Amino acid sequence: MSKKYKVFLIFLTILLVVAFMPLFGSLFKLIIESTGGKIGACTGMTIYCFNHPEYFEGFFISYSFFVTVALTIFGGKNKYRILAVLLLIIFLIQLGSLESLIVSIGAAVAAWLIAQAVLIVEKKIVKK
Repeated sequence: MSKKYKVFLIFLTILLVVAFMPLFGSLFKLIIESTGGKIGACTGMTIYCFNHPEYFEGFFISYSFFVTVALTIFGGKNKYRILAVLLLIIFLIQLGSLESLIVSIGAAVAAWLIAQAVLIVEKKIVKK
């Protein structure tokens, strides 16, 4: 994989994380409110309080999802080591908000399953 392609992939992943942050934040809000929880003015161990705190939580969920997809599909030999480090950083930040951590782990697992399905389909297409 060329260096330009890697840089493009990084920027595309960042763009997708930011673009889908409100969607994942709304999903998080929906999950929390459907279980009887409430999103307050600030969630987790955060220093910053936003007008829409679910966007802040949406960033973590979106990050977990798209970084997992990108590294699983396009990563090299050490893709799981890099993925573990990148997810561990975000998961450590989320330790104060258990609900957000659980949803982020679920998003990462779902992304990994989707990426594995893409790799299987790709392998079958390339074989033909």
